Amino acid sequence: MAKILMVGPTPSQNGGVSNFIKNFIKSDNFETKCNVLLYKNGKIEQNESIFKTLIRDTIRIIQYPFSKDFWSSGLVHIHTASYLSFYKNSMYVIISKMFNKKVILHIHGAEFHLFYKKSKFLERYIIRNTLLLPDMIIVTSYIWVSRIKDIVNSDKKILSVPNGFDPTIFRPFPRDKARDRVGILKNKKALITIGHLENYKGHKYLIDAVNILSKKRNDILVYIIGEGSLRYELQNQIDSYDVEVVLAGGNKPDFEIPLWINASDIFILPSLAEGNPTVMFEALGCGKPFLGTRVGGVPDVIIDNRLGILVEPGDPEALAQAILQALECEWDHEYIWEYAQQFTWENIAKEIVKIYQSLL
Repeated sequence: MAKILMVGPTPSQNGGVSNFIKNFIKSDNFETKCNVLLYKNGKIEQNESIFKTLIRDTIRIIQYPFSKDFWSSGLVHIHTASYLSFYKNSMYVIISKMFNKKVILHIHGAEFHLFYKKSKFLERYIIRNTLLLPDMIIVTSYIWVSRIKDIVNSDKKILSVPNGFDPTIFRPFPRDKARDRVGILKNKKALITIGHLENYKGHKYLIDAVNILSKKRNDILVYIIGEGSLRYELQNQIDSYDVEVVLAGGNKPDFEIPLWINASDIFILPSLAEGNPTVMFEALGCGKPFLGTRVGGVPDVIIDNRLGILVEPGDPEALAQAILQALECEWDHEYIWEYAQQFTWENIAKEIVKIYQSLL
């Protein structure tokens, strides 16, 4: 059985990369065909200071080539995002190639092209040459294949593998029963969105759209689930408009998230940038139509109007019109659920295992 050393954050932490690792390593396809050895980096505690994390990461990088797992593995699968995450993980790529290890660099997140664009000449040189080192690069959507190729300007093998969802957790559940559990009024049209309260998630434009809609109908209620630096700014915006938008907080227990999704009429994600949002697959897995923006890998998944509606990012007028259209549509929830099954973590793990086998 192949030994794979996976370098990435602790699965117990929040975030897209942690979520990917957690679900991937527990899938049957992975457990039966690979022996995964996890070399953890990043935060151990959620509220840990940047300084403490930096010190620990530096120590972990120094220890890396002396670890037993490093020497016993046949392939190293390194997960990274942008900015500081990339520079940190580039050290794992360099060390692994120094010792002739087979390396996969797995790039997550929504802003890698912006990270590169904003970088200075020397930083771009480091980024580009680091990307040339691994034997293969995995990205989360087709649009990122072309973006990374534009950076490396070579025939580097780059594959797209989407994120996924757990169908035992995210599955259809009666809407009214879900509303009883989370406390949503049954006589309202409920839109749910889940994400960090940060600029790139586009919540400002969703609130603007709800304000536009409030002049046309009074039965729409929006719940924004998440925490972040814009909480007070968004609350002030909601108060100034006096619209029915609720900042429902973050850090919900895992069992509550599928209840919130199932309690909705429409799941909405008004992001300005995305990689391949896991919550999109979770919503589809619950049979819910997806209303979102044409960013990142979203258009790769929402491929027809039976699955949802997409608009350009940062356009509250278009978003408001799409919400009206979505609420008036008769959605085939079974079709949405069936379509989503190709994105279960088991199927995603099967794709990754095939990549491993091609390199070993």
